[in-house]
Amino acid sequence: MLIKTYIPKNQSLTADEIEEIETAAKYPITFDEDCPELSDAQIEKYFRDKMENHVVKKESIFA
Repeated sequence: MLIKTYIPKNQSLTADEIEEIETAAKYPITFDEDCPELSDAQIEKYFRDKMENHVVKKESIFA
């Protein structure tokens, strides 16, 4: 399962977060029926489609 976490630009990672990332990087990628391995052509199509539908969000400079 993929979990996305966004960290504000002005916030740095804690030692625990860095350790968690380093530990996760050591695990192999596991594919199954819910998450099959994609061919290079499938990956290229996915990102091509994603970029076609990409909406740019403008960041406000005012808080």
